[in-house]
Formats: sequence, C-alpha cells, structure tokens
Amino acid sequence: MILPNDFLHLDGDSIQRKLLNLKYEYIQRFIPSGSLILDVGCGEGEFLSLLKNKYKVVGIDLKKSGKRDFEYIVMDAHCLAFKNSVFDAVILSDMLEHAENPFEIIKDVGRILKDNGIVFFSTVNKNPFLYPLLKILDLVYSQKNWLPHRYSQLLSPPKLHRMFSETNMKKLDMKGVIVGVRKARTINRVGLYYIGVYEK
Repeated sequence: MILPNDFLHLDGDSIQRKLLNLKYEYIQRFIPSGSLILDVGCGEGEFLSLLKNKYKVVGIDLKKSGKRDFEYIVMDAHCLAFKNSVFDAVILSDMLEHAENPFEIIKDVGRILKDNGIVFFSTVNKNPFLYPLLKILDLVYSQKNWLPHRYSQLLSPPKLHRMFSETNMKKLDMKGVIVGVRKARTINRVGLYYIGVYEK
C-alpha cells in the first residue's frame, strides 16, 4: 500500500521523474527497440522524449502549445484518426482516469494496433480507502501539471481488465507502483497507482 510519506517528501517534478524512469524501464521488457509507438494523451511529451531514442514515436493530445521534439498531432483520444493496424504499441499513461469514455478509447486502440501489438497503461486505482490520499495529493501537487481526479472516473483493476478483455486483448502483466525516496518501483499488490501491459 502507498502511504502518504511515500509521496509527501517529494515535489511533483520528482514524482514525475521517478515514474517516467520506472515506466521507461518497464516498457522495454515488452516492446522491442525500433517499434512504432503512439502515446495517446502525451501532454508536453516528457515520456516520448525519453522513448524517442529507442523507438519511433508519435504523440497526440488536445493541447496545441508546447515544444515537442517528436511527431505530434492535435487529436482527441476519443476519435483516433488512424488506419487500422498501424502501430506496434500504444501508450495510455495517466489518461484513462480523465477520459469521458475509456472503453471506447481502448476499443479504438485495439483497431489501430497491429496483431500482437502492445498496450501499456498507467492509472489510479478506484479504491474508497485510498481515495482520501489521492485528494491530498491532488491538493499538494495542483501546481505541478497534476490533473485532479474524480472518484467516479477512476478504474479498478478488475474493471479495466474487463474493458481490455472485451476488446479481445490479453493481460501480460499488471503491477502496483510505489514511489519511494530514491526511485519508483513495482510491487505485486495494486495500491493507489498501477501499471500494466496487454497484447492484442
């Protein structure tokens, strides 16, 4: 379980850096070098700036502003204007919990993925006991590009698994994440935040 002290000694930038490093290491276990990756809801593109050294990357988001050092398209995640079976992998990092209809996004991601393509996700767990901690984090890090969370939009691991299963994707891995003083790490038990990989 993630405790307040696991986060509150860190600033928002430090948390972001540690999570990016963890995700980068994690993704390399599942996605071969040179793969074409789409990051849905890439924001300012910090993650793709890391990935572009090893992969061919494309980012989409609704934001028009910002300097990005990779191919970027202004596009709504609910309307992915790509041909079928284009991408080797798709990243859904910290965006499903903010989406109006995450299931529709996951379905469309399945359409644009090649056979055996990989979906990486990271999101916040829908857990009534951990939600007060999340609201504290929302308040503490509200000035650090941290989007606030609504309980009704959070996704529990079983609910998210059903969404992927209903689009004929199979789970390869799912882990909880703890952010500590030195780095973020995965654990087998899902707490407040979790990551995972599904295959088409």
